[in-house]
Amino acid sequence: MRHQGRVSSLDLSGESISDGISNAGSSLFSLVFLENLSLAQNSFSSIDLPFGFGKLTELRYLNLSNSGFSGQIPLDFSNLTRLVVLDFTNTIYSSLMLENPNLERLIHNFTRLRELYLDGVNISAKGSEWCHAISSSLPNLRVLSLSNAYLTGPIDSSLVKLRSLSVIRLDGNTFSSPFPEFFADFPSLRILTISSCNLSGVVPAKLFQVKSLETIDLSGKGS
Repeated sequence: MRHQGRVSSLDLSGESISDGISNAGSSLFSLVFLENLSLAQNSFSSIDLPFGFGKLTELRYLNLSNSGFSGQIPLDFSNLTRLVVLDFTNTIYSSLMLENPNLERLIHNFTRLRELYLDGVNISAKGSEWCHAISSSLPNLRVLSLSNAYLTGPIDSSLVKLRSLSVIRLDGNTFSSPFPEFFADFPSLRILTISSCNLSGVVPAKLFQVKSLETIDLSGKGS
C-alpha cells in the first residue's frame, strides 16, 4: 500500500485469509493510525504470530480470536499501551503460548485495558504469578477470560484489587485448591464461570448474595 491515508478501523474477520502477513514487513503494519483491528476467524494455521503489531500504537481494540496464528505471543504487543480490548481467544487451534515473554511482561503497560481474553492460550502459570500480574497491571479491568489457559492454583486473593471486574471466566484450568471465598467480594460481579477446575470445599453462601450476580457456572467443581 502506498496511500494508506488515516485508516482507523479495519475488520477482516471471517474472510478465510491464510497468508499475507509476515514479520514487520507486512503492509498491515504501516497502518499506524489504526484504532480498531479484527483478524478473527481466519486461517493463519501455519503462521507464527508475527512481530509488527507493536507498531500499531494507536490501537484501542485488537481481536485476533481463532485467527489460526500459532507460537509465542511476541513482546512487541506490550507496546500497545492504549488498548482497551485485547482478544487472543484460541479455542479452535490451541497453539498460542505465553512463555517468554510471560503474561506479566506482556500486560505490564496495559493500564487502560478493560477486557482481556486469553482463552486457550498456554500461559502455564501458578496462581501467585498470574493473579499478581493481572491485579498489579490492569487496574481498570472489567472482563477477565482465561478458560483452558493451563493455569494452576491456588487462585490468589490479590485479584480482589480489581474492583471493576464484572466477568470472570476460568473454566477448564487445574487449580487443585479450595474454592476462593473472596469471589464474593467483587462488588460488580455479573458472570462467574469456573467449571471443571478441580476446586474443593464448600462454595460460600455469601457468593449467592452478590446483588449484581446474574450467571454462575460451578459444574464439575470437584469434591
